[in-house]
Amino acid sequence: MRETISIKNDHGVQDAAGWRILGIDLKAKRQRMLIPLIFLLLVPALLLMFLPYINTSEAASKIRISEGEEWHYYKGTKKLPKKWHRKGFDDSGWEKGRLGLGYGHGRSRTYLRDMRGKYKLIYARREFVVKNPLAVKKMTLSVFCDGPFKAYLNGIGVINYTIVQAPSGSSNSANMKPEPLDLTGVAHELIRGKNVLAIECSNDDIDSDDFSFSPSFEIIQE
Repeated sequence: MRETISIKNDHGVQDAAGWRILGIDLKAKRQRMLIPLIFLLLVPALLLMFLPYINTSEAASKIRISEGEEWHYYKGTKKLPKKWHRKGFDDSGWEKGRLGLGYGHGRSRTYLRDMRGKYKLIYARREFVVKNPLAVKKMTLSVFCDGPFKAYLNGIGVINYTIVQAPSGSSNSANMKPEPLDLTGVAHELIRGKNVLAIECSNDDIDSDDFSFSPSFEIIQE
């Protein structure tokens, strides 16, 4: 049924009351008005539907301790207190240097001239800040160490690596790159604010011709 609107007019067809009859199809007009409204409602719904498939990697933030950054380190000439790897331990008396540490090849940024034949162990600590531990999606640690090493997160042992990566006298040890070790499973040990990563690295032979210790660490957050 066609709907009409009557308006007062002195021209055109008029009804008995003197009103001009305009043939306006109100039903069609309402349908045209509904189209933009439906579009506005559908767009947000479609965005929500496809949001999980949209690449958001660029928005992810990272906490990174790169190779070559400064750490506190201690030469293993004597045994350290048991709490050396815990948060709050006073390492102000330790030396500072850019890692890698070592001698005998060009990988070393801090050269240990007194290590060969005197001590096998190096202890290192590095603080970092996490604003929201619940936002951590992935956490990895890469450590190049000529011998076995142990890693601690806030005093909790997270890695005990016993494989010798670069045997004494290895000619290509300076070019070796360790595979990242996935620590995401222990991300619950992180706390809001300051955290500490501590690593103990051992030379495979106290009389070795070379030694290298070079860690890197990365956290990816939402």
